[in-house]
Formats: sequence, structure tokens, C-alpha cells
Amino acid sequence: MKTTIYLIRHCESDHAVTDAKTRPLTEKGLKDTEKLAEILTNTPVSRVFSSPYLRACQTVWPICKDRKIDLQTDERMREWMGGRPFAHEYFESRMQEMFENESSTNGGAESLKALKKRTQAFIMHLLTRYPGETILVGTHALALTAALKSFDDRIGLDFLMNMLPITPYAAVMEFENFDLASLRFYDPLNKEETV
Repeated sequence: MKTTIYLIRHCESDHAVTDAKTRPLTEKGLKDTEKLAEILTNTPVSRVFSSPYLRACQTVWPICKDRKIDLQTDERMREWMGGRPFAHEYFESRMQEMFENESSTNGGAESLKALKKRTQAFIMHLLTRYPGETILVGTHALALTAALKSFDDRIGLDFLMNMLPITPYAAVMEFENFDLASLRFYDPLNKEETV
């Protein structure tokens, strides 16, 4: 039985708000949510889930509203917990360390191993509970990357770094029962497939 899961990275968020849980989308980001909903009009989405973080919920809310689908949140698709604050210029080196050593918890951060485990558990939950459906999940860059990597180890740091400038971003996972049958990536607003 084929189950399709759309992982949607949130639209542009307001980095002036430093609290990760309450960071909202920018004006542009809010406008882009409406475009995203329109682009996905013909996609037969039956359920919508999201990270409980505001920017992820805001991204998928118009899709729920248009289809009269309840938005369900799940902590397992929240963003990576980065530990103590670190300067933005160190982000890439922290990510490199994390991908080279999946057990690394530098500065009290969540390890990539732990992030893969929780996001994979969520995907398996969807496959078990909702076989044959098309499900959309609002999430974040690192959570999306970890979820994909837990099913396809070729996903790595290059994938993450190439995705970061693109908001929103979509990865489409198609499963035959519990096996990943295909994986596609695209920039939905520009209607371009990416690699």
C-alpha cells in the first residue's frame, strides 16, 4: 500500500524573535503560506501535522483551513535543540561536527542520532496509523533532514546547506508499506525540483 508524506519546511521566519518556539513568519512568509496552499490545491492531502513551533504551524494552517482539516501537532517534528547559544558564524562548523559524529552533543545540543530517532519514530507512526493516505507535515530544516537521513543515509550536510536558503521547501516521501520507494525534493513556490 502506497503512503505519501510531504515534509514541508516552514516559510520565511522572523529571526528578530529569538525564542524558537514562538518565532513567527515574516510578512513575506505569511503571504507565501497562501501561495503554498494554492500550489497544493490538487494534492489529495487527508491529514496535516506540524511541529508545535509557531512558524511551522503558520506555514500549514492555510492548507488546513482550505480543506477543513484539523491541524495536529507533534513534538517529534520540532526543530533541533541546539544547546547553549553559539554565534551564527559557527553554525556550519557545528553542523559539520554533528554530521561527522552523529552522537555529538557539543554544548548540550541534541545529537543527530537522537534527532533521527525521534523523527523516524514519527514517520513510522504515520505509516502505521494512516496507511494509503497522503499526509502533510510542517517542520524545520534540521528535523526534515534528519527524518530523510533516517530512511536514506545519502542525505547529508550538503543537502541541509543547500536547502537553508529555500523557504518553504518540500520533500516528498513515497512508501510501499514501510519501505521508502521514492524521494523527491522541490522548491514549491518556484515549482522547481531540486537535488
